[in-house]
Amino acid sequence: MEKTDKAEEVTGNNSLDWVIDCLENEEIDPVQSAIYQDAICEGAKEVRLRGREEGAKMRAIETARAMKADGMAVEIIAKYTGLSLAEIEELS
Repeated sequence: MEKTDKAEEVTGNNSLDWVIDCLENEEIDPVQSAIYQDAICEGAKEVRLRGREEGAKMRAIETARAMKADGMAVEIIAKYTGLSLAEIEELS
């Protein structure tokens, strides 16, 4: 069960803003507070990981564009960027 599912199970509400408001106003008991704090920490980790992955993908695309503009073979670009041939062929 995901953390947001657990939060919704406990309170019937999975809104992060609602959880933060409750934590700040001490409107939930310590057990629920621990559940929500865990969920917030896990959510923050996921956001950071996604950001890193998206950043790496963007860098690979920019590198591929430059390599393609220099006339490099699509297969070589794919080898060094990790992008698929189709992704590279779609680049302008």
